[in-house]
Amino acid sequence: MQPGLAWIKRRWKKAAYLLAACLVGYWLLRGCVPGLGGRLLPADVYDSIRRQYTVCITDTPISPGDPRQPSCGQVTIAEVGRGKIPSDLLVEGIVQAMCYKVTYTTPHWTTLGTTRHEIDWSGRIASKVAVLQNGVWQTYPDRDDQDQARWAEFGCPAEYESNSVAVR
Repeated sequence: MQPGLAWIKRRWKKAAYLLAACLVGYWLLRGCVPGLGGRLLPADVYDSIRRQYTVCITDTPISPGDPRQPSCGQVTIAEVGRGKIPSDLLVEGIVQAMCYKVTYTTPHWTTLGTTRHEIDWSGRIASKVAVLQNGVWQTYPDRDDQDQARWAEFGCPAEYESNSVAVR
């Protein structure tokens, strides 16, 4: 039997404790070290972005079997990486910039005459930057020209994207 396996067989409790300590250490470190798979954006900012882009339609009375059921769009946030802070923005209290791309779909009613008929979907991808300024995370509304300028200003590590996406 190999020496490592023999040691584990003789000291299985120590091996279990060592494995548990390694897993806890990894779990703690992944929140601090981006390369270990933790999120770059704090959870409350992530949720705020998700709420900002989620659109639901529930404004039509629904009866059982009616094909017009309430529906919500989908939001996907892909973190791209950290931006570089220009020195002139450091004096304004900006200490961190996170670049991300948000892809979202939005449902809306199509009409046949004046009656709501069925749900149609539109989708979009947008490149965005969130900044930590004076201890508070700031996100910005969708404005392509300002988003593109901000993306370039913070030197985000990917190409800027802003366009419609095909939905279903």
